[in-house]
Amino acid sequence: MVGDEAQGIGAQVNKLTGTLIGRGTMGIVMIKCPDTGRDIATGLVADRESFAATPVFFSHVLCPLCRTEHEWFAKEAWVCETPGPARTLPLMP
Repeated sequence: MVGDEAQGIGAQVNKLTGTLIGRGTMGIVMIKCPDTGRDIATGLVADRESFAATPVFFSHVLCPLCRTEHEWFAKEAWVCETPGPARTLPLMP
């Protein structure tokens, strides 16, 4: 149940959408491909504080780089926060 999951990571549930509201800026949970050494997305989205507070868990992801399924533990992953919106500078006359 989403409410139970939210309690476990200290997040709140959006009552309209049923989705979790994190404590900080949301980002993509990443791991390093053991074959290529490059960073890959796991398909999970979280904020750093909530992700760090989750119990250790084990998961797997199909790597788009080497096309192999990688198994990983949460302690090996990190949250890559997406950059803010691009700023536009005024044009000089």
